[in-house]
Amino acid sequence: MKLTDKEISELRKIALLKNKKSIFDDYIYIAGERLEFMEQELDPPGILVMLPKTYLDLPLEFAKKMYPSEKRPELIKTSPSLNVHFSFTHFNEGIKMNEVATCTHYYLSMMKRLYPGNQYLENSEHFIDGDGTRVLGWYSFTNPTLEGQNYNIHTFTNLEGRVLYGTFLTSKKESYEEWKPFAFEVFNSIRSGREKGGMMV
Repeated sequence: MKLTDKEISELRKIALLKNKKSIFDDYIYIAGERLEFMEQELDPPGILVMLPKTYLDLPLEFAKKMYPSEKRPELIKTSPSLNVHFSFTHFNEGIKMNEVATCTHYYLSMMKRLYPGNQYLENSEHFIDGDGTRVLGWYSFTNPTLEGQNYNIHTFTNLEGRVLYGTFLTSKKESYEEWKPFAFEVFNSIRSGREKGGMMV
């Protein structure tokens, strides 16, 4: 049976996805887009994270629309299409690594009280290093907007003894499902730019 051009294209896409499965590969296809990741230093300096090379700082006028509160994230990285966003805020509040899970559950319970219209999906925590010393706590949810549903992951960890809050946001369910494992790779890649050999310098 002869395959159509569309079927051939889909088979090629599946083969590419099988061969490229990590943001640490030379490139990867996510939601039909070819992306190359590189470690980038965020502003304020000192935070290193793997992000797509093409992602830009979200302009303030767009940030104000997406995050009306003045407590919007310090830094928002967005795809050129403005469909996928990562944000990061390094709070001044101190936290110990064994407090990360408690912190995550506190924020989740607060979100549920403040935004009962959201659909809360999953929540958990896991180690983000081979030594089992660094913890990432997270929860996911959808929230309604005028354009439809947004799909979100909120994360918390300890970086340099302070709370580092990260978020992932996309407006399409299919995009969320494809991005989810790679979004966690992004958050798991976070490290201090002032660390050397696992020690603060």
